[in-house]
Amino acid sequence: MKKTKQKLIIVVIFLVVFIVIGFYSFNNKDPYKKYNHIQSSEVLKTDQQEYWVYFYSIDNKDSIDSNNGISSLNKATNNVYFVEMKDKKIKIEDQQIQPTTLLYIKNHKIVKTYHGLKQLKEKHEKILEMSW
Repeated sequence: MKKTKQKLIIVVIFLVVFIVIGFYSFNNKDPYKKYNHIQSSEVLKTDQQEYWVYFYSIDNKDSIDSNNGISSLNKATNNVYFVEMKDKKIKIEDQQIQPTTLLYIKNHKIVKTYHGLKQLKEKHEKILEMSW
């Protein structure tokens, strides 16, 4: 009876550990990890003359929302870079950048800025047209 109780306790502990690890890894997935990433210090220094830069944070649900249009932009063009933000805000060319921000950069200058999930969804068609 005592050995059966010990085995049951061990099985329950393994199940709890397995569930916790699975839950943690499921909730912390980076949907953009397979795309081109750059550091925030490199945003205006890439070799390309025209490109997009998308800022996101794993902790910000809007910035990793699958309906924000960023994945379709990335499929439409090969010049989208991703910056995973560790801080809540960073400063680039006198602009405060937060997660869920998309920059259009031409000749190493910020030409257009889209802030937030609402604006990304509203301007999705225009953004895709600009990528052609």
